[in-house]
Amino acid sequence: MDKLGLEVRTDALVSEKFRWLTVGSKFQPTFEIALMLPSCNPIANPAQIETLIALVQAGVISGGLLEVDDCHATHKDLASKGVIFAKEPHEQFFGTEATMIDPFGNRFSIIERKGKGRM
Repeated sequence: MDKLGLEVRTDALVSEKFRWLTVGSKFQPTFEIALMLPSCNPIANPAQIETLIALVQAGVISGGLLEVDDCHATHKDLASKGVIFAKEPHEQFFGTEATMIDPFGNRFSIIERKGKGRM
């Protein structure tokens, strides 16, 4: 989290097997990202949990995206801090994108949009 400049907002331990964490940027005080291990999902059975983990590790399920002003500069800065990238900055129809990968296989993209419109 420190590498991305995120701060912990909530650390909720609901039960021995159910815990989640929310993090966010100090620049967006009302926006939070929820993080939870698949094994903490109280309604998933063991087979569903295994499937979910496999899909995340294969990159089929994305953790989301973070919009940045300069994808190349942000990529360079984060890479220098040890953030691992599955995809280097590359051009897409909507702008420039690079994809980070965390130790659990979750993927988050950083996006520099073209123009001022929505993606």
